[in-house]
Amino acid sequence: MMKHKKCNCLLFVIVLLSIAIKLSESYNEREVAVVNKCGYKVGLYSLDTGELQMEISDGAIDMEYFMIDEEIVVSYLYVDDDENDDEEKEYKEMTFKVSRDYEQRVNIGVDLELDIEIKSKSRKRAKSLVERCSKIMATNSKKKEYKSNEEKEAMISCIGSEMANEIWSGSHEEFLFQKNVLTSQKKQVIEYACSNPIIMPLDDYVIYEEGNVLVLHEHLEDNSHVHFIEGFISNEECSAIVPNDANDTPRFSLKGPRGVPTNDDYLDAISDRIYKHVNHYTNLELNQDGQEDLVVFHNQIEEDDDACNDDDKCHNGILFQKGQRVASIIMFCHVQQDGGSIHFFNAGINLIPKPGSAIFFSNVGGPNLTSDLGLSDYIHCPVTNGTLTGIKHNFRKGVTSQHPWNYWDSFYQGLE
Repeated sequence: MMKHKKCNCLLFVIVLLSIAIKLSESYNEREVAVVNKCGYKVGLYSLDTGELQMEISDGAIDMEYFMIDEEIVVSYLYVDDDENDDEEKEYKEMTFKVSRDYEQRVNIGVDLELDIEIKSKSRKRAKSLVERCSKIMATNSKKKEYKSNEEKEAMISCIGSEMANEIWSGSHEEFLFQKNVLTSQKKQVIEYACSNPIIMPLDDYVIYEEGNVLVLHEHLEDNSHVHFIEGFISNEECSAIVPNDANDTPRFSLKGPRGVPTNDDYLDAISDRIYKHVNHYTNLELNQDGQEDLVVFHNQIEEDDDACNDDDKCHNGILFQKGQRVASIIMFCHVQQDGGSIHFFNAGINLIPKPGSAIFFSNVGGPNLTSDLGLSDYIHCPVTNGTLTGIKHNFRKGVTSQHPWNYWDSFYQGLE
Protein backbone atom coordinates (compact mmCIF):
# COMPACT_ATOMS: atom_id res chain seq x y z
CA MET A 1 0.00 0.00 0.00
CA MET A 2 2.82 2.39 0.97
CA LYS A 3 4.62 1.58 -2.28
CA HIS A 4 1.55 2.62 -4.28
CA LYS A 5 1.35 5.91 -2.39
CA LYS A 6 5.06 6.60 -3.00
CA CYS A 7 4.64 5.83 -6.70
CA ASN A 8 1.59 8.09 -6.98
CA CYS A 9 3.41 10.90 -5.18
CA LEU A 10 6.46 10.54 -7.44
CA LEU A 11 4.26 10.55 -10.55
CA PHE A 12 2.45 13.64 -9.28
CA VAL A 13 5.77 15.44 -8.73
CA ILE A 14 6.99 14.52 -12.23
CA VAL A 15 3.76 15.87 -13.78
CA LEU A 16 4.08 19.10 -11.79
CA LEU A 17 7.70 19.51 -12.88
CA SER A 18 6.85 18.97 -16.55
CA ILE A 19 4.02 21.51 -16.32
CA ALA A 20 6.35 23.96 -14.58
CA ILE A 21 8.98 23.51 -17.31
CA LYS A 22 6.40 24.08 -20.05
CA LEU A 23 5.04 27.15 -18.28
CA SER A 24 8.58 28.44 -17.85
CA GLU A 25 9.31 27.90 -21.55
CA SER A 26 6.07 29.59 -22.64
CA TYR A 27 6.74 32.45 -20.23
CA ASN A 28 10.13 32.98 -21.87
CA GLU A 29 8.63 32.90 -25.40
CA ARG A 30 6.68 35.47 -27.33
CA GLU A 31 4.54 34.96 -30.43
CA VAL A 32 5.59 37.30 -33.22
CA ALA A 33 3.58 38.14 -36.35
CA VAL A 34 5.83 38.42 -39.42
CA VAL A 35 4.63 40.28 -42.53
CA ASN A 36 6.77 39.95 -45.66
CA LYS A 37 6.49 42.94 -48.01
CA CYS A 38 10.01 42.87 -49.47
CA GLY A 39 9.21 41.21 -52.81
CA TYR A 40 11.20 38.01 -52.14
CA LYS A 41 11.01 34.88 -50.02
CA VAL A 42 12.97 35.33 -46.78
CA GLY A 43 14.26 33.20 -43.94
CA LEU A 44 14.45 34.02 -40.22
CA TYR A 45 17.44 32.52 -38.38
CA SER A 46 18.60 32.42 -34.78
CA LEU A 47 21.75 34.55 -34.48
CA ASP A 48 23.11 32.26 -31.74
CA THR A 49 22.59 28.87 -33.36
CA GLY A 50 22.21 29.75 -37.06
CA GLU A 51 19.11 27.53 -37.13
CA LEU A 52 16.37 28.41 -39.61
CA GLN A 53 13.36 29.33 -37.46
CA MET A 54 10.88 30.09 -40.23
CA GLU A 55 10.61 30.91 -43.92
CA ILE A 56 7.96 33.19 -45.36
CA SER A 57 6.97 33.92 -48.96
CA ASP A 58 6.50 37.40 -50.37
CA GLY A 59 3.10 38.83 -49.51
CA ALA A 60 2.51 36.31 -46.71
CA ILE A 61 1.71 36.82 -43.03
CA ASP A 62 2.71 34.13 -40.51
CA MET A 63 3.17 33.63 -36.76
CA GLU A 64 6.11 32.09 -34.91
CA TYR A 65 7.29 31.75 -31.30
CA PHE A 66 10.72 33.13 -30.41
CA MET A 67 12.60 33.31 -27.11
CA ILE A 68 12.59 36.66 -25.30
CA ASP A 69 15.76 38.70 -26.03
CA GLU A 70 16.64 36.32 -28.87
CA GLU A 71 18.29 38.03 -31.84
CA ILE A 72 16.79 37.02 -35.16
CA VAL A 73 18.50 37.44 -38.52
CA VAL A 74 16.35 38.12 -41.61
CA SER A 75 17.84 37.39 -45.05
CA TYR A 76 16.75 36.50 -48.57
CA LEU A 77 16.00 32.79 -48.99
CA TYR A 78 16.99 31.31 -52.34
CA VAL A 79 15.01 28.35 -53.63
CA ASP A 80 14.61 26.54 -56.94
CA ASP A 81 10.87 27.11 -57.40
CA ASP A 82 11.11 30.25 -59.62
CA GLU A 83 9.24 32.19 -56.94
CA ASN A 84 11.80 34.96 -57.13
CA ASP A 85 11.96 34.85 -60.95
CA ASP A 86 15.61 33.70 -60.76
CA GLU A 87 16.61 37.32 -60.22
CA GLU A 88 20.06 37.74 -58.77
CA LYS A 89 19.71 39.51 -55.43
CA GLU A 90 22.66 40.94 -53.56
CA TYR A 91 23.11 39.20 -50.20
CA LYS A 92 21.80 41.24 -47.32
CA GLU A 93 20.66 40.58 -43.79
CA MET A 94 18.97 42.53 -41.02
CA THR A 95 18.59 41.72 -37.32
CA PHE A 96 15.91 42.37 -34.73
CA LYS A 97 15.61 41.47 -31.06
CA VAL A 98 12.51 39.83 -29.58
CA SER A 99 11.14 41.98 -26.76
CA ARG A 100 9.11 41.03 -23.69
CA ASP A 101 5.99 42.70 -25.11
CA TYR A 102 3.07 40.61 -26.23
CA GLU A 103 1.50 41.02 -29.70
CA GLN A 104 4.73 41.88 -31.51
CA ARG A 105 4.73 42.41 -35.26
CA VAL A 106 7.68 42.58 -37.67
CA ASN A 107 7.09 44.18 -41.08
CA ILE A 108 9.76 43.24 -43.64
CA GLY A 109 9.88 45.97 -46.29
CA VAL A 110 11.84 46.69 -49.46
CA ASP A 111 15.59 45.98 -49.11
CA LEU A 112 14.79 44.08 -45.88
CA GLU A 113 13.97 47.28 -44.01
CA LEU A 114 12.42 46.18 -40.71
CA ASP A 115 9.59 47.96 -38.91
CA ILE A 116 8.97 46.52 -35.44
CA GLU A 117 5.56 47.17 -33.88
CA ILE A 118 5.33 46.52 -30.13
CA LYS A 119 3.17 47.92 -27.34
CA SER A 120 6.07 49.66 -25.60
CA LYS A 121 6.96 51.37 -28.88
CA SER A 122 3.33 52.46 -29.30
CA ARG A 123 3.33 53.86 -25.77
CA LYS A 124 6.50 55.85 -26.52
CA ARG A 125 4.95 57.20 -29.73
CA ALA A 126 1.78 58.18 -27.88
CA LYS A 127 3.81 59.86 -25.14
CA SER A 128 5.89 61.71 -27.73
CA LEU A 129 2.72 62.81 -29.51
CA VAL A 130 1.22 64.25 -26.33
CA GLU A 131 4.51 66.01 -25.52
CA ARG A 132 4.65 67.61 -28.99
CA CYS A 133 1.08 68.83 -28.74
CA SER A 134 1.71 70.11 -25.19
CA LYS A 135 4.63 72.21 -26.46
CA ILE A 136 2.45 73.62 -29.23
CA MET A 137 -0.25 74.42 -26.66
CA ALA A 138 2.28 76.10 -24.38
CA THR A 139 3.56 78.26 -27.24
CA ASN A 140 0.06 79.22 -28.33
CA SER A 141 -1.10 79.95 -24.78
CA LYS A 142 1.52 82.71 -24.53
CA LYS A 143 -0.04 84.39 -27.54
CA LYS A 144 -3.66 83.72 -26.62
CA GLU A 145 -5.64 83.21 -23.44
CA TYR A 146 -7.44 79.85 -23.64
CA LYS A 147 -10.66 79.15 -21.80
CA SER A 148 -10.75 75.68 -20.23
CA ASN A 149 -13.00 74.17 -22.90
CA GLU A 150 -10.99 75.81 -25.73
CA GLU A 151 -7.73 74.41 -24.39
CA LYS A 152 -9.20 70.91 -24.29
CA GLU A 153 -10.55 71.20 -27.84
CA ALA A 154 -7.22 72.56 -29.11
CA MET A 155 -5.34 69.62 -27.58
CA ILE A 156 -7.81 67.11 -29.09
CA SER A 157 -7.49 68.82 -32.46
CA CYS A 158 -3.68 68.67 -32.32
CA ILE A 159 -3.61 64.98 -31.39
CA GLY A 160 -6.31 64.17 -33.94
CA SER A 161 -4.38 65.88 -36.72
CA GLU A 162 -1.15 64.04 -35.85
CA MET A 163 -2.97 60.70 -35.59
CA ALA A 164 -4.71 61.28 -38.94
CA ASN A 165 -1.31 61.70 -40.61
CA GLU A 166 -0.01 58.49 -39.04
CA ILE A 167 -3.15 56.53 -39.92
CA TRP A 168 -3.09 57.83 -43.50
CA SER A 169 0.59 56.91 -43.93
CA GLY A 170 -0.02 53.42 -42.57
CA SER A 171 -3.17 52.77 -44.59
CA HIS A 172 -1.62 54.11 -47.81
CA GLU A 173 1.42 51.84 -47.32
CA GLU A 174 -0.89 48.87 -46.73
CA PHE A 175 -2.93 49.75 -49.84
CA LEU A 176 0.22 49.79 -52.00
CA PHE A 177 1.37 46.50 -50.46
CA GLN A 178 -1.97 44.79 -51.18
CA LYS A 179 -1.97 46.16 -54.72
CA ASN A 180 1.52 44.73 -55.32
CA VAL A 181 0.34 41.38 -53.95
CA LEU A 182 -2.63 41.38 -56.34
CA THR A 183 -0.35 42.26 -59.26
CA SER A 184 1.96 39.38 -58.35
CA GLN A 185 -0.98 36.98 -58.02
CA LYS A 186 -2.37 38.05 -61.39
CA LYS A 187 1.03 37.43 -62.98
CA GLN A 188 1.04 33.91 -61.54
CA VAL A 189 -2.51 33.33 -62.86
CA ILE A 190 -1.41 34.44 -66.33
CA GLU A 191 1.60 32.11 -66.33
CA TYR A 192 -0.50 29.17 -65.12
CA ALA A 193 -3.52 29.77 -67.38
CA CYS A 194 -1.42 30.40 -70.49
CA SER A 195 1.05 27.55 -70.01
CA ASN A 196 -1.57 24.90 -70.85
CA PRO A 197 -4.90 26.57 -71.66
CA ILE A 198 -8.05 24.47 -71.70
CA ILE A 199 -9.78 25.41 -74.95
CA MET A 200 -13.36 24.20 -75.28
CA PRO A 201 -15.53 24.56 -78.41
CA LEU A 202 -17.05 28.05 -78.59
CA ASP A 203 -20.59 26.59 -78.54
CA ASP A 204 -19.96 25.19 -75.05
CA TYR A 205 -19.79 28.74 -73.67
CA VAL A 206 -22.86 30.13 -75.46
CA ILE A 207 -25.88 31.04 -73.30
CA TYR A 208 -27.92 32.37 -76.22
CA GLU A 209 -27.42 33.86 -79.69
CA GLU A 210 -28.76 37.05 -81.20
CA GLY A 211 -27.76 37.30 -84.84
CA ASN A 212 -23.97 37.25 -84.99
CA VAL A 213 -23.66 37.97 -81.24
CA LEU A 214 -22.89 34.99 -79.01
CA VAL A 215 -23.67 35.86 -75.38
CA LEU A 216 -21.19 33.85 -73.30
CA HIS A 217 -21.75 35.47 -69.94
CA GLU A 218 -24.56 37.71 -68.74
CA HIS A 219 -24.70 37.95 -64.99
CA LEU A 220 -27.32 40.46 -63.85
CA GLU A 221 -26.31 40.22 -60.19
CA ASP A 222 -22.61 40.52 -61.01
CA ASN A 223 -23.27 43.34 -63.52
CA SER A 224 -20.98 41.89 -66.18
CA HIS A 225 -21.28 40.77 -69.82
CA VAL A 226 -19.00 38.78 -72.13
CA HIS A 227 -19.91 38.57 -75.85
CA PHE A 228 -18.18 36.97 -78.83
CA ILE A 229 -19.26 38.72 -82.05
CA GLU A 230 -18.56 37.07 -85.39
CA GLY A 231 -18.07 39.14 -88.55
CA PHE A 232 -17.87 42.40 -86.61
CA ILE A 233 -15.12 44.13 -88.63
CA SER A 234 -14.40 43.64 -92.36
CA ASN A 235 -11.11 42.91 -94.11
CA GLU A 236 -11.45 46.22 -95.95
CA GLU A 237 -11.77 48.13 -92.67
CA CYS A 238 -8.81 46.30 -91.15
CA SER A 239 -6.61 46.94 -94.19
CA ALA A 240 -7.44 50.66 -94.13
CA ILE A 241 -6.75 51.14 -90.40
CA VAL A 242 -4.17 48.58 -89.22
CA PRO A 243 -0.61 49.19 -90.58
CA ASN A 244 1.53 46.29 -91.73
CA ASP A 245 4.47 47.55 -89.67
CA ALA A 246 4.38 45.76 -86.30
CA ASN A 247 6.05 48.75 -84.63
CA ASP A 248 3.33 51.13 -85.84
CA THR A 249 0.42 51.17 -83.36
CA PRO A 250 -1.52 54.36 -84.04
CA ARG A 251 -4.37 55.80 -82.01
CA PHE A 252 -7.43 57.33 -83.62
CA SER A 253 -9.95 59.62 -81.98
CA LEU A 254 -13.54 58.45 -82.15
CA LYS A 255 -14.82 61.56 -83.86
CA GLY A 256 -13.29 63.07 -87.02
CA PRO A 257 -11.74 64.78 -88.80
CA ARG A 258 -8.58 62.89 -87.86
CA GLY A 259 -6.12 64.06 -90.49
CA VAL A 260 -6.38 60.78 -92.43
CA PRO A 261 -9.27 61.43 -94.85
CA THR A 262 -9.08 58.03 -96.54
CA ASN A 263 -9.68 56.29 -93.22
CA ASP A 264 -12.22 58.62 -91.65
CA ASP A 265 -15.24 56.89 -93.16
CA TYR A 266 -14.06 53.51 -91.87
CA LEU A 267 -13.32 54.86 -88.42
CA ASP A 268 -16.69 56.62 -88.24
CA ALA A 269 -18.45 53.39 -89.19
CA ILE A 270 -16.56 51.36 -86.56
CA SER A 271 -17.16 54.00 -83.87
CA ASP A 272 -20.91 54.02 -84.56
CA ARG A 273 -21.02 50.21 -84.61
CA ILE A 274 -19.32 49.66 -81.26
CA TYR A 275 -21.49 52.27 -79.51
CA LYS A 276 -24.67 50.79 -80.94
CA HIS A 277 -23.58 47.44 -79.51
CA VAL A 278 -22.78 48.66 -76.00
CA ASN A 279 -25.99 50.68 -75.75
CA HIS A 280 -28.15 47.84 -77.09
CA TYR A 281 -26.88 45.20 -74.65
CA THR A 282 -26.31 47.31 -71.52
CA ASN A 283 -28.02 50.15 -69.66
CA LEU A 284 -24.88 52.33 -69.73
CA GLU A 285 -26.25 54.87 -72.27
CA LEU A 286 -22.85 55.98 -73.58
CA ASN A 287 -21.96 58.57 -76.20
CA GLN A 288 -18.75 59.18 -78.15
CA ASP A 289 -17.86 62.62 -76.76
CA GLY A 290 -14.70 62.70 -74.61
CA GLN A 291 -13.99 58.96 -74.98
CA GLU A 292 -10.59 57.26 -75.26
CA ASP A 293 -9.03 56.63 -78.68
CA LEU A 294 -9.30 53.53 -80.80
CA VAL A 295 -5.92 51.80 -80.35
CA VAL A 296 -4.25 49.48 -82.87
CA PHE A 297 -2.33 46.53 -81.42
CA HIS A 298 0.13 43.99 -82.83
CA ASN A 299 0.39 40.60 -81.07
CA GLN A 300 0.02 41.80 -77.47
CA ILE A 301 -2.65 43.93 -75.84
CA GLU A 302 -0.92 46.11 -73.26
CA GLU A 303 -1.82 45.39 -69.62
CA ASP A 304 -2.61 49.03 -68.88
CA ASP A 305 -5.22 48.88 -71.66
CA ASP A 306 -7.39 46.47 -69.67
CA ALA A 307 -11.12 47.13 -69.50
CA CYS A 308 -10.65 48.14 -65.92
CA ASN A 309 -7.80 50.61 -65.42
CA ASP A 310 -7.61 49.88 -61.69
CA ASP A 311 -8.74 46.48 -60.35
CA ASP A 312 -9.24 47.92 -56.87
CA LYS A 313 -11.87 50.33 -58.19
CA CYS A 314 -13.50 48.08 -60.80
CA HIS A 315 -13.99 44.54 -59.54
CA ASN A 316 -15.28 44.88 -56.00
CA GLY A 317 -19.00 45.64 -56.26
CA ILE A 318 -18.73 49.34 -55.40
CA LEU A 319 -20.74 52.12 -57.02
CA PHE A 320 -19.53 53.41 -60.37
CA GLN A 321 -17.40 56.56 -60.19
CA LYS A 322 -17.91 59.17 -62.88
CA GLY A 323 -15.40 59.13 -65.75
CA GLN A 324 -14.12 55.59 -65.17
CA ARG A 325 -14.00 52.66 -67.60
CA VAL A 326 -17.13 50.54 -67.77
CA ALA A 327 -16.57 48.21 -70.75
CA SER A 328 -14.16 47.25 -73.55
CA ILE A 329 -14.22 45.78 -77.03
CA ILE A 330 -11.35 44.01 -78.84
CA MET A 331 -11.68 43.66 -82.64
CA PHE A 332 -9.42 41.15 -84.40
CA CYS A 333 -8.05 41.62 -87.92
CA HIS A 334 -5.11 39.44 -88.95
CA VAL A 335 -5.24 36.20 -86.96
CA GLN A 336 -2.59 33.59 -87.72
CA GLN A 337 -0.85 32.68 -84.51
CA ASP A 338 -0.07 30.22 -81.73
CA GLY A 339 -1.15 31.38 -78.29
CA GLY A 340 -2.87 34.73 -77.89
CA SER A 341 -6.05 33.39 -76.32
CA ILE A 342 -8.27 35.65 -74.21
CA HIS A 343 -8.91 34.06 -70.83
CA PHE A 344 -11.69 35.28 -68.52
CA PHE A 345 -10.27 33.29 -65.63
CA ASN A 346 -13.00 33.99 -63.04
CA ALA A 347 -15.80 33.18 -65.50
CA GLY A 348 -14.01 30.07 -66.85
CA ILE A 349 -14.11 31.28 -70.47
CA ASN A 350 -11.12 30.81 -72.79
CA LEU A 351 -11.48 32.23 -76.31
CA ILE A 352 -9.41 31.89 -79.48
CA PRO A 353 -9.60 35.03 -81.67
CA LYS A 354 -11.01 34.69 -85.20
CA PRO A 355 -10.39 37.05 -88.15
CA GLY A 356 -13.07 39.76 -88.18
CA SER A 357 -14.45 38.80 -84.79
CA ALA A 358 -14.75 40.93 -81.65
CA ILE A 359 -14.92 40.29 -77.93
CA PHE A 360 -17.01 42.70 -75.89
CA PHE A 361 -17.12 42.74 -72.07
CA SER A 362 -18.46 45.12 -69.45
CA ASN A 363 -17.67 45.48 -65.75
CA VAL A 364 -20.37 47.94 -64.61
CA GLY A 365 -24.15 47.55 -64.73
CA GLY A 366 -27.33 46.90 -62.79
CA PRO A 367 -29.96 49.46 -61.72
CA ASN A 368 -27.49 51.27 -59.46
CA LEU A 369 -24.47 51.05 -61.80
CA THR A 370 -22.15 49.03 -59.59
CA SER A 371 -18.94 47.26 -60.61
CA ASP A 372 -18.77 43.51 -61.03
CA LEU A 373 -16.98 41.07 -58.73
CA GLY A 374 -14.33 40.00 -61.20
CA LEU A 375 -16.13 37.84 -63.77
CA SER A 376 -15.15 40.24 -66.57
CA ASP A 377 -11.50 40.31 -65.49
CA TYR A 378 -9.32 38.76 -68.19
CA ILE A 379 -5.79 38.06 -69.34
CA HIS A 380 -4.37 38.01 -72.85
CA CYS A 381 -1.99 35.10 -73.24
CA PRO A 382 1.22 35.89 -75.17
CA VAL A 383 1.43 35.15 -78.89
CA THR A 384 4.17 32.53 -79.14
CA ASN A 385 4.35 32.36 -82.94
CA GLY A 386 2.73 34.20 -85.84
CA THR A 387 0.73 37.42 -85.96
CA LEU A 388 -2.33 38.81 -84.20
CA THR A 389 -3.52 42.34 -85.00
CA GLY A 390 -6.60 44.34 -84.21
CA ILE A 391 -8.19 47.39 -82.62
CA LYS A 392 -9.05 47.94 -78.96
CA HIS A 393 -11.38 50.46 -77.35
CA ASN A 394 -12.27 51.17 -73.71
CA PHE A 395 -15.65 52.73 -72.98
CA ARG A 396 -16.13 55.33 -70.24
CA LYS A 397 -19.26 56.77 -68.68
CA GLY A 398 -19.63 60.37 -67.60
CA VAL A 399 -17.05 61.82 -70.00
CA THR A 400 -17.85 64.84 -72.18
CA SER A 401 -16.03 67.02 -74.68
CA GLN A 402 -15.47 69.55 -71.85
CA HIS A 403 -14.34 66.86 -69.38
CA PRO A 404 -12.80 64.01 -71.45
CA TRP A 405 -11.33 60.76 -70.18
CA ASN A 406 -7.86 62.17 -69.35
CA TYR A 407 -9.46 64.91 -67.21
CA TRP A 408 -10.97 62.24 -64.95
CA ASP A 409 -7.72 60.27 -64.75
CA SER A 410 -5.93 63.40 -63.52
CA PHE A 411 -8.78 64.14 -61.13
CA TYR A 412 -8.67 60.72 -59.42
CA GLN A 413 -4.86 60.64 -59.33
CA GLY A 414 -4.99 63.91 -57.40
CA LEU A 415 -7.13 62.22 -54.75
CA GLU A 416 -4.66 59.37 -54.12
